[in-house]
Amino acid sequence: MISILVIAPYQEFADRFREVFAARANEVVQDNEAPRYSFDVVVSYDQDRIKAMRLDADVVIARGYSAKLLKRGGVPVVEVPVLPNDIIRCLRRIKEKYGRRKVMFLASPSLTLHSESLAEILDWEIDVVDLPSSMAGEVEAAFAKIGDRDCVVIGGQPVCAAAERLGYPHLIVESGPEAMRAALAEAKRIGYIRRKEREKAQSFKTILDCNADGIIALDRKGRFTSLNAMAEKILGLSAGEAMGKSLSDYHPDAEICGFLAATPHCSDEVVRLYDVPLAVNKTQIFLGGERIGSVVTLQYVTKIQNSEKKIRGKIAERGLVARHSFADILGNGPAIRRAIATARKYSAADAGVLISGQSGTGKELFAQSIHNESRQRQFPFLAINCAAIPESLLESELFGYVEGAFTGASRGGKPGLIELAHRGTLFLDEIGEMPMRLQGRLLRVLQEKEIMRLGSDKVTHVSIRVISATNKELLALVEEEKFSEDLYYRLAVLNLRLPSLDERREDIPGLARHFLESYAAGKGARLEIDSRAMARLCVLPWPGNIRELRNTCEQLAVLSENGRIGLENVEQIAAEKLARSRADPEAASGAPPSPTRESVDVLLKDGYTRREIARQFGISRSTLWRAMRQWDMSH
Repeated sequence: MISILVIAPYQEFADRFREVFAARANEVVQDNEAPRYSFDVVVSYDQDRIKAMRLDADVVIARGYSAKLLKRGGVPVVEVPVLPNDIIRCLRRIKEKYGRRKVMFLASPSLTLHSESLAEILDWEIDVVDLPSSMAGEVEAAFAKIGDRDCVVIGGQPVCAAAERLGYPHLIVESGPEAMRAALAEAKRIGYIRRKEREKAQSFKTILDCNADGIIALDRKGRFTSLNAMAEKILGLSAGEAMGKSLSDYHPDAEICGFLAATPHCSDEVVRLYDVPLAVNKTQIFLGGERIGSVVTLQYVTKIQNSEKKIRGKIAERGLVARHSFADILGNGPAIRRAIATARKYSAADAGVLISGQSGTGKELFAQSIHNESRQRQFPFLAINCAAIPESLLESELFGYVEGAFTGASRGGKPGLIELAHRGTLFLDEIGEMPMRLQGRLLRVLQEKEIMRLGSDKVTHVSIRVISATNKELLALVEEEKFSEDLYYRLAVLNLRLPSLDERREDIPGLARHFLESYAAGKGARLEIDSRAMARLCVLPWPGNIRELRNTCEQLAVLSENGRIGLENVEQIAAEKLARSRADPEAASGAPPSPTRESVDVLLKDGYTRREIARQFGISRSTLWRAMRQWDMSH
């Protein structure tokens, strides 16, 4: 509802305006809208009363001096004009009532605007006296200068009231229906525009107040033009009082005042408001190339820290975290230590890492450890096995999809793992199994840093680090045109090869004890393995590497009797391994395991002869003897 108030100088004016309003109540004003209007009229020409009025309307309509007084307030005022037709009608009435007599027109300049031109056109003697106000003293002073009582006085209500008291013949210059319709149309237009502007301003204010950041708009001199509710809270100000003032008027000694005055642009700077650290962003506002002000956003640093803590907690709840670090990688042999040292160096870089190694060597463990020491550690870690998922499903899992992209697509769509890993790490296990078509899509993501969901025509910016893993020779696949060369060099910026368990047999005893102790702790029991059983574990083939060793240790724990694992338990498993290797030659380890100092030392302490030890490893005694001399073993 848009409210219109009319200040009428006399009752007839008020009645005619009501008729005009009623006739035009439903007209379309703008944008094909027919807004609802409320209409009220106050009849008065008393200046003191008009000055004291509390105007709650959206727009006010008035005439002459009343309009002049009301324009000093904050409500828009539409002045009802005196048109040439109105003056002509007044002159016709004078002629009918008084004959063709001289006319004295006393009124504000806005009412007498057309009178001199009409006097010339109509050949009628009209003297014009412009009154600065309608105060009684000034009006009567103007009458004292007239002198000629044969003239007819015309003007507004205050002038005619004074003429009545002083005995002058007089007529009111009335505003006709044309002037009233014009004023009403203008009032409706202004009221409509003003209401729309207020709606926009309120919407804008509500948007700003809903923002968790403090937002300040400053003019070119650094004075407040807008503050949202959070800015008021942070700065301890009232927006109504602060308008037109600067921050230094309230906090002259605060670090932030000097910083904002000296800094045209900044992003995520930490600046203090006395002892309160704030994250500050500042952006300049330009209009036609001219700087007209700036926008500043403020946040409590403690709030940002708390938000990041909550986000990390939610990421952990969703399982989008790397749970392992380099401390979880067991082994003290030189091969594994070299791999860990290299991986630590790779953690400091942002480039892609290709981890190669046999199955079961701990490729994902290394990937999680690299992530947890990288710059991405506070962001998600997502892993997917490219060989375990069909091609169609792998595509939707990686790239996501929009609603209706395919039959069975979830309502509302679903983000892919690449999108979820934004700013974090995506681990692609068994990358060599990824279909060529998806390799091309992945390459584009890595090159353009953009992703498009299935069924969508919109791109989303993503920034991810990719760690990939393979147990195949990718360069051989490239030569066979089974893997994209461009993608290979995108993924293999940094290469990390993990040693097999055969290459680090010195770590087998420590790994085996760790697995057995973990199993026993879970069962609330105790397990012991004798030295002959451990020595046998050290010389068995391990094509499945650490994963196979862990499974074997769990099997040994189940086979143990009274918490003791003996040689007979290991021999039982060794026999089963031998039977499987004969049934599936491709699963065999190939060459017999090589002896290590630790494995030989264990066998010697357990009473094995050199002949027996050589037979365990499938080597000659002289080969064993040369190895022992190299290890400086005095046995």
